[in-house]
Amino acid sequence: MVARGFGRFYKVGPGPTWSDADRNATRAFQQAQGWTGSDADGYPGPQTWARLFA
Repeated sequence: MVARGFGRFYKVGPGPTWSDADRNATRAFQQAQGWTGSDADGYPGPQTWARLFA
């Protein structure tokens, strides 16, 4: 998420454990894709992963 420009949610940086910062960064990424509602829940599904690693 940091490499994609969503690092502002981390105080120190991403770690090995899923956190609220990860969820918030993922939600912001999803919203940047134009997704809303349950499509922007902050949890990476198949479409989120595909776009993150495209």
